[in-house]
Amino acid sequence: MANVLVSTFGTTWAIAAELVAFSTFNSGMNILARNKSIQRFYKEHPKIKSFDEIWLICTHGEYAYKAIEKFYEWLGYIDGLVELPEIKLLSLEKIEDLTSEEECRQMSDFIYRVVLQALEYSSNGHLVLSLAGGRKTMSSDMQRAADLFGCDALIHMASNNFPKIEPSDFTEELDEKTANELFIVEVQKSSSYNTILDIEPRIISKDYPIEFSRNNKISQNLYDVISERLLKAESIQYNAYRYRTSQSNQSIFHGLHQLPPLTLYALEEDKPTVEWIKSLPKADLHCHFGGILDVKGLVKVALANKLSIENHKKNNKKFAEWILEINNLVESHSDEKLRELIIDKNKLRNKFLDIPQAITVSAYITAFKSNTDYLDQLIYGPYLEENNFRNIGINEYEKLGDLQGSALLQTKESIAAACEYLIDYCREHNIKYLELRCSPCNYIYGGLTEDEVVEIMHQNLKNQNECDIRIIIIGSRHGEMNVFQKHVSLAQRLIRNEELRNFLVGFDVAGDENKAKPAQLRKHLLPLMKECMSLTIHAGENQPVENIWEAVYELNTDRVGHGLTLVNNNELLRRFRDRNIVIELCPSSNFQICDYDEDQKTYPLRKYMTEGLKVTLNTDNPGISRTSITNEYFFMAEYAKLTKLEIIQLLRNSFQGLFLSKNEKKQLIIKVEDELYRLISTEYNK
Repeated sequence: MANVLVSTFGTTWAIAAELVAFSTFNSGMNILARNKSIQRFYKEHPKIKSFDEIWLICTHGEYAYKAIEKFYEWLGYIDGLVELPEIKLLSLEKIEDLTSEEECRQMSDFIYRVVLQALEYSSNGHLVLSLAGGRKTMSSDMQRAADLFGCDALIHMASNNFPKIEPSDFTEELDEKTANELFIVEVQKSSSYNTILDIEPRIISKDYPIEFSRNNKISQNLYDVISERLLKAESIQYNAYRYRTSQSNQSIFHGLHQLPPLTLYALEEDKPTVEWIKSLPKADLHCHFGGILDVKGLVKVALANKLSIENHKKNNKKFAEWILEINNLVESHSDEKLRELIIDKNKLRNKFLDIPQAITVSAYITAFKSNTDYLDQLIYGPYLEENNFRNIGINEYEKLGDLQGSALLQTKESIAAACEYLIDYCREHNIKYLELRCSPCNYIYGGLTEDEVVEIMHQNLKNQNECDIRIIIIGSRHGEMNVFQKHVSLAQRLIRNEELRNFLVGFDVAGDENKAKPAQLRKHLLPLMKECMSLTIHAGENQPVENIWEAVYELNTDRVGHGLTLVNNNELLRRFRDRNIVIELCPSSNFQICDYDEDQKTYPLRKYMTEGLKVTLNTDNPGISRTSITNEYFFMAEYAKLTKLEIIQLLRNSFQGLFLSKNEKKQLIIKVEDELYRLISTEYNK
């Protein structure tokens, strides 16, 4: 185990001295103590403290030896001042300078051999490469060696107006200005070992020694061997890509086919963990604003209305007394009385007709700020036991969300707090893109207009580096049709709004599938269809497959929310596949509302994947369902016995199915591809 610094070296003796000063920066060499670039390097590489050895690669001749003599003269001046690393001079015999193509190729081969040996020698330590000295071709070879063999960093030592010095001048700490005329450039961050080196016969240093006699001459040099392997690897990679894509109905991100075949094979076999899924960049295409809050979120949003609660307490004695009563009930754990207010939502919301419902609900929730577990218990009761939280039906499920959504999101403060809570959730689960469904007309009973609701959401959700959050307006078919029409009109206004039109990406038809059929809704949606607005519709959750058929053929929907009963019509399923219509599965809510278990019908995810359907996993109402996007993937990984590669395939489906412009989608997918590649490469190349 050793920390090794390998550098090319030419006719400038000072480069070697500067590298020594750099390598012993943290162990007593103070000449460059004020150099900010060196300070930054060690800060960014905290595991590297100093170097045990420095290997200098040079030619064999008069000019190189003059530089070496001056370097050793300088070493004599600092001898005893600091514990020096071991210095190894590695020269290519019989080559005084690189004056021909053949000499350049010999030097390339020599640099490869040196770096290969350094890599093996520094095993479990650190390897840093430098291209600071020598001919430009030598620097180029060192950079390629970094790509091939891997290293902790590839650096270059450059200068602006650094003075020409003699060995005796470079022995004491330089002033700040002079010290910073010299700077370390990290040309390349940590790079990985290229697995072509492991193709049999495996490339190891004993077969390609740095020094060898005529009796030990290798028939083929390392440069040629690697060049040949790189050429073959291109064909292998292409053929592996073609084979893999032809064998699977689900594809992965194209960029991941650059991964070594062994890594892809491992992904096909390995079982995903919660931690692994959580680290992946994800998208959620089906998430309702009115269902995002768990009990901690409920309290956070309710507290955002604290000022309004206090004002109403001052002006309404009965309200103040009621709040005191609720606090006492919470303290005494009066389950029956507290649960009664949740079960009968109108009893809570309309308790005080002269006080906005959201303020009354907020006052109730804030009584639990120091005991959120108790609030959780009151809301969910027996459903805290996961086995009981199955097949409860849509009506019972919706009751669990009575304290959030339209009950709470009626003020600027509460909407802003909910947005903040959502951003924190996205950050925690590495969600890169989320489409948030909302019904702004449901949030206007506190004095806001539907347009103001959207503006507040936009102001609090825009410019998020971690996650791009857009909205989908919901038209609910189980309410009055005039409200549905209001949401259509709102969507039309947003399309024409310069600031907000990119914030809106689609329109969703939700609510009881039996209340209004797609054919009946078509005339209301025609204005949005003329604007080429992306449409999705809740269909086939627990209703016949015919509802899905009507949604597609009457409304030309791009996506279908849930779509569980599509499994009952193979011909329609294949049509979905051929037209790239996306299915938005929401596993937790599907299991909680409907009836899926091993003894009855099987959840259709595996069937949809096998048939090549563009199926995605989403949360629906993460707060109500007590879930997260990470949990949805892990739940299905366990249920459907998904591999890591299949998880990645589902991720790709989500990013391909989102409602963005072609260019926006392309840029996002590139970023996600890059992040996935780095994560997987790091995991499988340790």
